Amino acid sequence: MCIQGTPIKQQVIMTQRLNQDLYATDQELRFLEKQQLKSVYPQIQQKAKELGPDYFECFAIPEMESVPLALEYRYLYVPILYKLGMKEASPLAQATFEYLFPSLHKAIERRLIELFGKDYRQTCTVLIREFQLQNRQISHISARIKSTHSVWKKIPSLEALEQMSLEEFTACVNDFVGIRWEMNLPENNNRYDALINGVRLAPAKNRISFRNQQLPQSNGFDCEPVMKLYYVIDNIPVELQLLGGPVSSYMYAKGYASYKTKLPLSPSISQDQWDRRLAMSIKYNNSSLFRQYMLNELTGEQPDYSNFDPFLLDTSPAIQENQTLQFSPSSSPIYQLPSFDFRASQ
Repeated sequence: MCIQGTPIKQQVIMTQRLNQDLYATDQELRFLEKQQLKSVYPQIQQKAKELGPDYFECFAIPEMESVPLALEYRYLYVPILYKLGMKEASPLAQATFEYLFPSLHKAIERRLIELFGKDYRQTCTVLIREFQLQNRQISHISARIKSTHSVWKKIPSLEALEQMSLEEFTACVNDFVGIRWEMNLPENNNRYDALINGVRLAPAKNRISFRNQQLPQSNGFDCEPVMKLYYVIDNIPVELQLLGGPVSSYMYAKGYASYKTKLPLSPSISQDQWDRRLAMSIKYNNSSLFRQYMLNELTGEQPDYSNFDPFLLDTSPAIQENQTLQFSPSSSPIYQLPSFDFRASQ
């Protein structure tokens, strides 16, 4: 599939056909996007070279002026933004989704209103306020309500969404409301202690499950300075994500960009260079220097990370009371739990 230079006939026809057979278009779009990923990778690299690092310093979501341009934003710009760890990646994906596939967007929005009510966004906003905790151990709080595009990426199909009960939707899209607490590192700089401090502060009411991504995972991310608590509040699924310090760039560098785009955006390097690369991502968290390193990787250069000391993830908390802290129904300390289901313990 060619993004630049010639019209993309399949996608143009698809946008025109949406109202005729929505379920079929949904499946065809999923198939085409899955098939095209690797073939479009050289064009992503070329676009990154053309734009250069300065372009992304003041990046803003552009207006969608034509189908070919919107397709270019969707398949070239969005992966670059994810690679650079930029928060604009998801909003740009949403903007192109609404422009290119408005009937899919409207169908998902209608279903969300059926599940949660016409004022569901206001309800979610009120819910988010309950997590806006002012505490010296929390350095930054952010939140979002999942967009129709993000819901579309999470569900198996539009047809499945139409048939889901509220309980089934909650299980499928358990992070419909996402809240992130970036924890301050304690004086010992131990990220595990920072995470356990976050668990102490997290509300217990309506909590349904827990996930410790510091430990090996059966799927998804693995050995991250991240813990998650899941809630269902007024039938709305909520994920509270705890970060062990300022590690958002670390997450993108470690594999979040590859996870979101399904593209091979992580370099093939030795374990020592990998650990030093992660140290770079923490030192230059959310900075232009981090984006420069990531852009160099994307355009085929092999940055030298040897000047950084290797980053090694803490294996346990250092503070004694954090080493023994446990959820009341559990016999194991929290830091040793890969996951926990509070419903099963009731």
